[in-house]
Amino acid sequence: MNNIKHREELGIKKNEEYTKNLIKTGNHFVKQFPNGINLDNLMDATMKLLKEITDIYFLNAEEKKEFICDVLCYVIDNTDTGALESLDEIIKKLIPTIIDNLILVEKGELKINKKSTKKWCCF
Repeated sequence: MNNIKHREELGIKKNEEYTKNLIKTGNHFVKQFPNGINLDNLMDATMKLLKEITDIYFLNAEEKKEFICDVLCYVIDNTDTGALESLDEIIKKLIPTIIDNLILVEKGELKINKKSTKKWCCF
């Protein structure tokens, strides 16, 4: 794909191994999401990427979060979502919070559909 941005354009200041993995993973996800990442598939893309990067053993937890953000931004920048292109900057800002919340859910620290133990009185 000729329109793939180079690492200098991405603002990557990491080592060569990080950059190589970022571009390789980014290209893989560009193929998985050829129409880009948008509000409809952002969670799906983030969860798929979270599962895939567990094999990148040389990154600590914070670096993995940064890597996921970098890859998703790479995919957003290197795909065309058509009329939804104007939402790209908003989607990029959502990514870190989504990752944090998914990690909290995985650790059991954030409960979704938590049942209330309080009993409410009838009038």
